[in-house]
Amino acid sequence: MYLYLASALSHYKKIDRWDKVTKWRDILIDFCDDNNVKYFNPAKEFPLNICNRKLDEKLIVDQNIMFMKKSSIMIVNLDCIEYSPGTQFEMCYFSQVLKRPIIAIGEKNGSPHILYSVSQHCDNVDEVIGILGDLFSQDM
Repeated sequence: MYLYLASALSHYKKIDRWDKVTKWRDILIDFCDDNNVKYFNPAKEFPLNICNRKLDEKLIVDQNIMFMKKSSIMIVNLDCIEYSPGTQFEMCYFSQVLKRPIIAIGEKNGSPHILYSVSQHCDNVDEVIGILGDLFSQDM
């Protein structure tokens, strides 16, 4: 199993609330590390990329697509999704192009066109972990 972790990175960086990016991820990453589950966490490199490099838009999107193609499931935090066109793109691409499941947490603030891509909405990260264990444990 390979997870793609998504959320409104740019928005939270802009409003200086990076804790909103890392808190839920830390819980999920601990689960992944304990169960030998691989993941792509764009939040790990995001501050470095934004602060220290001038990256062309195409390269950033190409990197996202490369990791989405490697991933079997996307876990997305929907909080502030309406401020994150990048995450909206990732969700649509993952769901409609790659035809892979998306498990979401957070508030359903997005457009119905974006939320349509969500396979399962959970109340919290613990529920996500339970679903991963119950439905996808054979791939762990």
